Amino acid sequence: MPREASLQCLNLGLGEKAVYYAKAAVELDRENDGLHANYGLALLINKQGNDAFAAINKVLEMNNQDQINKNIYQLILEVISGNNPYPDRIGPRVREEEKIR
Repeated sequence: MPREASLQCLNLGLGEKAVYYAKAAVELDRENDGLHANYGLALLINKQGNDAFAAINKVLEMNNQDQINKNIYQLILEVISGNNPYPDRIGPRVREEEKIR
């Protein structure tokens, strides 16, 4: 349940709740690098860049072969270095023409 709730919060841009549920998911399965990566993303949309960077570095220590983990690392690095703004949510993008409908 916490994993699904954290993903929904990431999609909706609910940073504080995403952090809460992602942390709960990690506590249930500490060896799951995907859950740690979700926690890093939750911290990022909650504008906690340094904490997000620390979290994704832990993920890469657990599994540095996963391309998704590498992509998340790059995303967080670009944000905390000031090259990109903090995202307001993580999830599928809605095209402009779909918003109008």
